[in-house]
Amino acid sequence: MESYPQVFKPLKEFFEERGNDCVLTTVDDTPMLRAVVPLLEDGRGLVIMEIFSIDYCEGTELLNLYTTMTKDNGPGMENLRKAANDWNLDSMAGGYGVYGQPGELFHRHTLALATELPQAVKDQMALEALYITMDEITRRLPDAIRILNGRA
Repeated sequence: MESYPQVFKPLKEFFEERGNDCVLTTVDDTPMLRAVVPLLEDGRGLVIMEIFSIDYCEGTELLNLYTTMTKDNGPGMENLRKAANDWNLDSMAGGYGVYGQPGELFHRHTLALATELPQAVKDQMALEALYITMDEITRRLPDAIRILNGRA
């Protein structure tokens, strides 16, 4: 993992301990940790989590947790766009949006990390951001699926 941010190590271990498929990769020269995670009972509710880090300014890096929640277009897509906007008003952390056409629902949570923090502190902050993100998405995913399928 030498070419990947150190903060990816505890995140990768978290996914592997849960038995989630995860891989370290590079997209457009950006190192990324990508995982497929079931968030609902019985292994349902698969989402794709992509985690990457970028330098923001001197002394600060941003850890981005980007999750694709739905990829399918359905009869309720316009209602899902409206719901995503409403969910942003009371999201615990991060925000929802619908990207592109026909559209995929996503959630994005960005965490600022001061580069001078000890690595153990950054690792803990990253894990906490992941837990919060997963809780938030799990809270909305059943409604998202229902709305997308036209059962609003």
